[in-house]
Amino acid sequence: MSLARLFGALAMAGLLSLAGCSDSAAPSTGNTSLTIEGVVADSAGNAIPGAVVAAWLNSFDSSWTHGLYFSDIMTDSLGRYRVHFDSLLEPLDSVLSRFTPPGCYWGAQSAMIRSPQVPAIGSFVITQDIVLAHTQPRASGVVGQLCGMVSDEGAAGYSGWLQVLIEQSVSAPTGGAVLTGRWTIYWSPSYGGSDGTFTGLATNSMVDLLFQDTTDVGPGSRCPRVRWIAPVDAAGAWGILVPSVEGGGTCRWATFPIMLTRDTATGPWP
Repeated sequence: MSLARLFGALAMAGLLSLAGCSDSAAPSTGNTSLTIEGVVADSAGNAIPGAVVAAWLNSFDSSWTHGLYFSDIMTDSLGRYRVHFDSLLEPLDSVLSRFTPPGCYWGAQSAMIRSPQVPAIGSFVITQDIVLAHTQPRASGVVGQLCGMVSDEGAAGYSGWLQVLIEQSVSAPTGGAVLTGRWTIYWSPSYGGSDGTFTGLATNSMVDLLFQDTTDVGPGSRCPRVRWIAPVDAAGAWGILVPSVEGGGTCRWATFPIMLTRDTATGPWP
């Protein structure tokens, strides 16, 4: 088991000790829907794009705790999120949410709403704004180390992390900077790992990186070249990177968007 999977499993186990066990026999009602929405920001009031939000509904209707788990949702470019449940557990005793900042380091915060007053029929909205205390600087085109969590959106949440090392940044004749370097993705054992090199162009409005996988080559390769594109703000910070596989391959690790941050928590990589 990879360290990331182990940490993810431990974190999830801790949350499930609060949220309870998922039970398909838990009582539910289709008459009422619930939406949890809000903004995730840092202590200075700046929105945090790429934070991950997960939520559970808890019902203590017997000696068992029934939990309904909702898959990870990523905040948008303005730090907004919206988690929706088409039906609720009955009775609904609490709503537990977990908020994880972008990057590779665990600083998740949890928030619980106890005994929410929901109508018997209709739609119900809970507004929940969160300030995250542990945030890393956002990625930019400066030489150095970047890092971000990779999610398979499964029951155990995060599966690993993506490390990107910008080794060279050279001014481009047409403006912006040409970036070169290397990358590594550490997955759980079921997916293995991948690594390779990349080239890219960072301008004042967008960054375009082309990953070359050196561990998946040959006629049967599913991840030969993956392109990652993100907007860049006025301060040069990258937004959420969205992947696409050249040739339309079914590359497992290039399925979900990712938010990279500057790696300030570890020493030099090998």
